[in-house]
Formats: sequence, C-alpha cells, structure tokens
Amino acid sequence: TEDFFNYTCVDCDPVLDGWYYSDQGGFYHICPTEPCFVGCGIGYYSDGCGGTSAGVCVPCKNVTNGTYFVGDGDLSHECITRDCAVEDCDVGYFLSGCAGASAGECAECTEPTDGYFVSNGGLEDACGIEQCTDCPVGEYLDGCGGTSAGVCKACSRDDGFYIVEADSLREDVCEMEACATDCDIGYYRSGCEGTNQGSCVPCSDPTPGYVIVGDGGLEDACDEVAFAANCPV
Repeated sequence: TEDFFNYTCVDCDPVLDGWYYSDQGGFYHICPTEPCFVGCGIGYYSDGCGGTSAGVCVPCKNVTNGTYFVGDGDLSHECITRDCAVEDCDVGYFLSGCAGASAGECAECTEPTDGYFVSNGGLEDACGIEQCTDCPVGEYLDGCGGTSAGVCKACSRDDGFYIVEADSLREDVCEMEACATDCDIGYYRSGCEGTNQGSCVPCSDPTPGYVIVGDGGLEDACDEVAFAANCPV
C-alpha cells in the first residue's frame, strides 16, 4: 500500500495563448486556467501573462511626437494611438498638452509685439506671424494685431495745419505744422492740407473800383481798398 502514495508532479497540458494557470491540476493533466487580464487603462498593456502569472499592467511605449493614446494594448505593447488634431486649432492658437493619453487643448500663442498671426502653431507656441505694415505719411495703421493686418487710415487734421509725421504710426497722433501765411501781396496759400504745405498763388482780380493791398492768408481773399481817383478837374 505504501507504493500507492508515491507520485511525481508533471507539467499540465500547455496553457493557451491569452490564458494562465490559476491552480494545480491535482491528479488530472489539465490544470485550471483563467484568461489574462486585459482591462489595463489607456496607454497600458498586460505584460507577462502566461504560465502561472496573470501579468501586470505596464505603460505602452509606441506613442510618438504628434500622437496620443486612445486605448490600451490588451496583451500587446502596441497601444491604440491617434494623431494630435492640430488642424482643430484656429489661427493664433496651438495644440497644448497632446501627449500620453491626453488629446490636449488649443491655447493662445504668445502675442507678437508688432505683428499679427497668419497660422496656428501646430504643437508649439510658434504661430506664423507677419509684421504690421507701414502706412504712407499722413496715415496710421489701425487694428493690426491678433489675426488682423489692420487698415491704413488718414490721420485727423486741424484746419490750417498740414501733416509732417513720418510713417510707422499705430495711433491717430500724426505730427502737424501750421500752414504758412507768408505769401506776397496779391497772393494766398492754396492746397495746404493733408501732407501738402501748399504754395502761393495769385488772388482773384479785385472788385471793380478796388485795389489789392495785402495777401489773402489761406483763402482767395486778398485785402483790398477802394481806389481813390485824384485826377484834376
């Protein structure tokens, strides 16, 4: 009877892929098995499942720049990935934080000091930028910034003044000088406006019986007085 209890442990039948031994088989050649755990989170897979090991969840490593994980890898180290959606960000924005298991979100690019955005920045704070343009003398650039190139507008001007400020203005603050009133007798300064200082031109003929005795300033209105006839009778 003593020989009846002499036995030798031998391997159970091979376990199927995706399963592991959960217990010994007793006196039977087929050991109990259970499926490998495949409930690892996004960006993880079950590693080492086989034999008597249920495996452990470890990070996948197949994500590359410009992609992020959207699923786990089950029993493979290749987790499911997706391209970062940089095209969803508007001009002046970039996709921040797209990595690992995060799709990221659009964030504003750093505002340029003297320019405007012409594209998004992809995955970096590096939006495409164009410099604000210079306007002609007498005009200023209004509204350049953000995603707008702005428009040139005429500077405000007081009557009797002309504009002498150079270009590159960003505000309605053009420098002005008073129109000169130094024309000779019988002349007035015409065309002093905008960026033009004007020029002296002759006044219109005087009223009949009158004679011009001064200049007209900035108008065609030279000073005149009545002509006194002193001829003898």
